Amino acid sequence: MGFAFNVFVSSSCYELRDMRARLQEWLSGMGFNPILSEGEGFPHADGMPPYASCLKTMDECTMVIGVIERQYGTPFDDWGPFPQYKGLAPTHAELRHALNTGKRVLIYVQDGTWNFYDVWRRNPDAFAKALPTARTCGHSKCFTS
Repeated sequence: MGFAFNVFVSSSCYELRDMRARLQEWLSGMGFNPILSEGEGFPHADGMPPYASCLKTMDECTMVIGVIERQYGTPFDDWGPFPQYKGLAPTHAELRHALNTGKRVLIYVQDGTWNFYDVWRRNPDAFAKALPTARTCGHSKCFTS
């Protein structure tokens, strides 16, 4: 039996549940050990918010795969031993932490999100005049126009 590299999967959990399951299956089939926060046996540190436990767990991973889509997630102020991520949503903090700690990071941006960003990048002033209104649902920051 060989050694399987730990690969942390970072993305919003609820909106991308199906994609995360397929990615977990694919990584396992390629001989990696995928680490997903909703996975069975995911280690949670006592006295630490669950989303902050992800950062501690990520330290044991060789690589991080991040998936970006239009749901930003709920920003949190209490990051336990990681106060530098105050005000960030979990995926944002996870990707920053991965880069800050020198992890190999692969980031995938869904087409619709990339196209939205490309339009904004070319004309940010148009968005300043008509920003979408934000509403908070139970698990993420959602935008409606």
